[in-house]
Amino acid sequence: MKTLFVIATIFISLIFFLPSQAASFNPITYTGVNLSGAEYNNTNPNAKVNFDYTYPNQAEITYYVSKGANVFRLPIAWERIQPTLNGPLNPNELALLQSTVAMIKYSGATVIIDIHNYGNFKGQAIGSTSVPATAFVNLWSRLSAVYASDKQVAFGLMNEPASQNITNWRPIIDSTIAAIRANNANNLILIPGAGWDGAHDFTSANAAGLIGIKDPANNFMIEMHEYMDSNFSGTGSTCMAPTDVVNNLMAATAWLRTNHYKGFIGEFGSSVDSNCLNGMQSMLTYFASNDDVWGGWTYWAGGPWWGTYFQSIEPANGVDKPQMGVVKLFLQK
Repeated sequence: MKTLFVIATIFISLIFFLPSQAASFNPITYTGVNLSGAEYNNTNPNAKVNFDYTYPNQAEITYYVSKGANVFRLPIAWERIQPTLNGPLNPNELALLQSTVAMIKYSGATVIIDIHNYGNFKGQAIGSTSVPATAFVNLWSRLSAVYASDKQVAFGLMNEPASQNITNWRPIIDSTIAAIRANNANNLILIPGAGWDGAHDFTSANAAGLIGIKDPANNFMIEMHEYMDSNFSGTGSTCMAPTDVVNNLMAATAWLRTNHYKGFIGEFGSSVDSNCLNGMQSMLTYFASNDDVWGGWTYWAGGPWWGTYFQSIEPANGVDKPQMGVVKLFLQK
């Protein structure tokens, strides 16, 4: 009887003390982190690497891979990778990018090249007289030629194109996809909605304009972002209730399912507030439970220059941040 009592006690302990780990048993396809830094000071034409901006190093990549990350979203600046519209890619910046991509690929992970420009080039909107849509298409035609059909490189077309609306953004998307596929580049493409690209208002702001996307390679996901503070900006350190966090995702999930698309959450984050951490766990559990339509996510953000930024998941003096305690439960293994 004593033996049976011990076994029963262990079983009950597993039930009560390890429930959160169950979520890590069946992760969605791409789970990882934004490695921020290369997009800093993008409007400074004299910016110097490792002084004004920085690319991730091997130690950072190794750390996140050791936790289970299998994808890194790498924000970069359009103005540095292509200083002149329709001109060649900057060979020095391209070398930095290629070196980073090579490190990430060597780790076994996928890298998302993210043009982190909010729909602008040097402060002027894509689609304006100063920055015609053809210039943005040219950028991706050149970049996609470098990484054509590399299965470990995905293309994040534009971070939060806030200077556009979905009506003028959709034809730019169509032309960009066509240019990428014309290079025989079958890479995964992440297609953002216009504006701030939130999941919570996706169906009202962007859904209608993204129906019927034509991709000859049929290899794309719809990128959205979702923060949990009261105005969804990611600037507040307190969050809405976990049930509200999940409720705000349901309409986008239903739309993806109805239209046979997959979604990717390119940015989300949390402070160390317990309500925020609980909300993030609820969010990631929801994605894992709806992995038929949610194909991946990347936390915002890692990177060595964040300092005391409240959402930073970069370890401090070798110690994991509280946010990692939640995120690692859901990272791909």
